[in-house]
Amino acid sequence: IDGKQNATSGGIIAEAVGTINIDSCINKGEIKTDKNAGPNSPAGGIIADFVRYVDNNNSIRFEDEILNVINCTNEGNIQAGNHFGGIAGCIDANSIYIDNCKCLTCTLEETNQADKAGIIGNARANRMVATNCIVDNINLFTSEEVENGGRTYGKTGGIIGGLDVKDVSVNNCKVSNSTIETLCNNAGGIIGGDVYNDYDKLVIENCLVEKCDITNNNKVQGSCYYSA
Repeated sequence: IDGKQNATSGGIIAEAVGTINIDSCINKGEIKTDKNAGPNSPAGGIIADFVRYVDNNNSIRFEDEILNVINCTNEGNIQAGNHFGGIAGCIDANSIYIDNCKCLTCTLEETNQADKAGIIGNARANRMVATNCIVDNINLFTSEEVENGGRTYGKTGGIIGGLDVKDVSVNNCKVSNSTIETLCNNAGGIIGGDVYNDYDKLVIENCLVEKCDITNNNKVQGSCYYSA
């Protein structure tokens, strides 16, 4: 799948809205978006983009915007110029539930400013739960540095990249034998970083990060955020 400018590229679903359930899907194909794709071009091994629906007739209520992804696996390489993840790219929903998903033996390359992760690149929601996820033997990195006002972008995590979520729970997840690298200032084995520092609740339990190389941009202050 090779998406050009303003194209959304997903192994199973490119873009969705409403209440979406994805169960027992596997992607082994290569996924690309254009280097200069812009903010409307996320990518994901299973689903690329889940958008908040605006309808003056209220046919879809925000509380009904729910994404459930269970028992899914990505083994395909991804090269993207916007937010991307091995399972999901950019998700803007009321609730996000990811269970028993895997990203295995692949290369995930960011070619522009973007949040990225082995499971979900960028999440915006009231509540997000990720459980029983495995990331193993992936190479997650940035190939070019992009600056905006002297600041580099791209929160990078083994499970989740960038977050704007009020209530976050990550349980029983494992990241192993992987490279997690960013030219920004946030790289973490589990979570890359939050966008606005406005959590109401953040819980990480029974997670393991082992045999990973986690690095950030040593030219700016930063940390390996929630690396274990």
